[in-house]
Amino acid sequence: SGLGHCKQCVTPWSVVGGCRSRQYSNARRSRCLHCTSNELMANGFGHDNQLSHCWSSAEISVVFHTLRCGAAAHRRFVEAAAAQKNAKPFQRSVPAPIPVSSSLLMKPPVLIVPGWTNSGPAHWQSLWENEHSTWERLEQSDWDAPEADAWILALDVAVDELAARAREVPVLVGHSLGALLIANWVAARPGARAAAALLVAPPDVERSDAPPELACFAPMPRARLPFPTLLAASRNDPYASWDRATEFAATWGSALHDCGAAGHLNTAAGYGPWTEGERLLASLLQRAQPGT
Repeated sequence: SGLGHCKQCVTPWSVVGGCRSRQYSNARRSRCLHCTSNELMANGFGHDNQLSHCWSSAEISVVFHTLRCGAAAHRRFVEAAAAQKNAKPFQRSVPAPIPVSSSLLMKPPVLIVPGWTNSGPAHWQSLWENEHSTWERLEQSDWDAPEADAWILALDVAVDELAARAREVPVLVGHSLGALLIANWVAARPGARAAAALLVAPPDVERSDAPPELACFAPMPRARLPFPTLLAASRNDPYASWDRATEFAATWGSALHDCGAAGHLNTAAGYGPWTEGERLLASLLQRAQPGT
């Protein structure tokens, strides 16, 4: 019967592996694991010359796993594998891919677009720029006496240069006159492209009490913005009423976010660090349209 020794090497089971549990036998086989493994290795891990039998991958797994770990350990391995839902013995499960937020996968360049008189070091735009070393800031030749054509040209050049370096159009983050500048840029440059734009507290330059320094940006642009935009507005902004901000968002095709009674969303109003704005930008990045 072959139960007392290996048929091939005639070694007693008590010597081979030290116990009967290391025997691998069925109706057709009665050889020790070492002889079995040697036969498999000599024949390309697939054919048994003695029995003229092609071994399955499952049978080969049994032999080598038992040689390495012992029969008891192999039995525990099989039972654990079989206990898994929809799992099969000798089959390695592949974990499902972990979804990753698109805002983490996609990192377009960002261009900060300040408004009239620039944004000081404590302004949220400056704080964001300092926190992100790869973000850039638009520079103007004269922050105190803005001239619409010169500012539009400066934005046009900055976007083109940044897109050429990054090989991707940037996300624009504009505040106050900087937000309005983005809308003016689109109106003046029909082919203007950006991945997205956050427009924070754009001023109403058509109102009677608008600062005279901003008159060159009137009238308010009416062109729909051809990329995803989010307009963040305040209920008590001294430079634009809530009703007008709602009108701007509808005209430009922008999503509108109500920041409550937040003034002009500048340093004088306490912004400063602006956590809500960071969340708005993160949500906007998910809708950004990358391109060159």
